[in-house]
Amino acid sequence: MLFSALVIILVGFVDADVKVWNKNVNFYNQENWDKGRKPCPSDKLLIKEKSTSIFLQTNGTLKELVLPMDGEIILGSDVRIAFSDDPTTDSECSPGQDLTFVRKSTESWFNPNNWNSSEFILIESDRIPCEFEDVVFPTNSQFYVGLDRNILLNTLSIDGEVLSSTSQATTYLQSKQGQRQFDVGSNTGLISLSGIGCGETTGCKCGNNREEVMNKICSNVVDCPQLACQGAVKPDGSCCSMCGGFLTIRYDPRNFNFKQIKKRLMDGYILDPSGSNRVRRQSSQSVEVSMYMSKPYEDRVQVVLTDNGLGIENGKQASQVTQQINADIMRDPESYGVYNVDASFSEGPGAQVDPGARGGAAAAFIIIALVIAVIIVVSIIFVMFRRQPLSFKRGEPLDADIEMPRMNKKRIQELPSTDLTTVEFDNPIYDKPVQNLYDDPRKEANGSVEDIGSVDDGFYNPMALTP
Repeated sequence: MLFSALVIILVGFVDADVKVWNKNVNFYNQENWDKGRKPCPSDKLLIKEKSTSIFLQTNGTLKELVLPMDGEIILGSDVRIAFSDDPTTDSECSPGQDLTFVRKSTESWFNPNNWNSSEFILIESDRIPCEFEDVVFPTNSQFYVGLDRNILLNTLSIDGEVLSSTSQATTYLQSKQGQRQFDVGSNTGLISLSGIGCGETTGCKCGNNREEVMNKICSNVVDCPQLACQGAVKPDGSCCSMCGGFLTIRYDPRNFNFKQIKKRLMDGYILDPSGSNRVRRQSSQSVEVSMYMSKPYEDRVQVVLTDNGLGIENGKQASQVTQQINADIMRDPESYGVYNVDASFSEGPGAQVDPGARGGAAAAFIIIALVIAVIIVVSIIFVMFRRQPLSFKRGEPLDADIEMPRMNKKRIQELPSTDLTTVEFDNPIYDKPVQNLYDDPRKEANGSVEDIGSVDDGFYNPMALTP
């Protein structure tokens, strides 16, 4: 573990990308025993059948050790085991107990909890070694890793030996020591090494966000945390939603520099510039915001932010910083080498959203849509009641009862109080008999305008009399 910590510290100084395996089957690792503590000299130790190879890294005194028929204990260099019946005076170990070794199976390569990194990574896909990264398995340690698909890395370091080519990795996996440490089944050559690292100015794509890989990664994430914020976000490559925010940035490859932009954002929003050893900024509530920047695809990068706020305060500060970064980039995108930014952030009882931001725009859109919907429904109902068609049954006389559209009560009251069924009116056409113009053949043949005009109370059509 000391070697692992040293590697991570050195990596932090050289800005390299290294993942360190943190699981082992060491004898004195308390995680490997059912009582959750290290073996003591007064304990009876039981190693069951089909257990993995156990590595004893230091000298030890034991009372009793029960081994399986098909198991093995690997002793480190110059390591010795002593047996004694003398009770120990150590309060932690007295009286002795029966301890059972519980680690029987492999640990998955694709479990995010099995790796340590040089930086705080906020998405599960990048906690697994990426295609351009270096992987270290610590010395003086025994491990048993399950591999069931091809792995692409930069370099692989095992027991202090650095492997940088695919042929070296294949040779090691096929060796007796490699078979103790990697379970590859019937497959061979599952680890490919490029040895070229990441030389791209715009950053290098991790390669773990492919669907088949994400399914394996997320199958090892048993429980996602319960969140107090509303509208939790889920960045690309994450198995669980989170309170906070993230930015998806599309960049101009001619002007975008991944490391420079990352440093600019860290210095401007995350780290406190005061003092020689910079620390994370804290708000008035002592909430720290963490940022992680990655490249999930060739044409874009992602900036993820979260904080350590408790309860409904979780994600509040990170959401605000997400909006601040978004506004800063949009004010001067050319200086960042960026041409498009999409911001997503959680909202909750403790979150404050800038005016005009996503939450306000969404709420306004919903209100407008509801108002329009109400207007449309009311209009349809009004038209239906105003334009009901007259109807009568076939075979009934026209003076049968007719369905009349409903009328406004006020309009009905304005009508005279006469019985509508007995209202009569005068028709001047029928007041006096009109002489038939054609009952005299002479008028039909020799009619004139004057003759027609002499008709009492009649009318004429000059168009019909025009020659």
